[in-house]
Amino acid sequence: IPVISLGQSSINVNKDYAGESVIVPATNPTYNTTLGYTAILSNKNAGTIIGEQLASNVTATIPTFIGDVSSTMAQTAVGLRFRFVPNSALTQTITTTLTIVGNESGGSVTIPVTVNAD
Repeated sequence: IPVISLGQSSINVNKDYAGESVIVPATNPTYNTTLGYTAILSNKNAGTIIGEQLASNVTATIPTFIGDVSSTMAQTAVGLRFRFVPNSALTQTITTTLTIVGNESGGSVTIPVTVNAD
């Protein structure tokens, strides 16, 4: 069974963090090198997830269902690596999740994301 791993077990940043949190998934055994990964940020109000290093014609493998509240709050991106940029306009701390799904293997991993307003 393919296992997806990340370099971090969580993301915890302040809203005014000027850098970016880089997420580089890896799969063991090797998979997802052609179609990459889909990143799902459960609450897009926390920030922006940006996919990189993959052809622009690859699309996310996660379906969106009409009326699915979680889908309207989520943001997805496709890539071989991702950047998370926190929302600098937050007035309160947001805790959400980031799920990375292998577009070829189907494996996934989820980590907590916290953006502190203070």
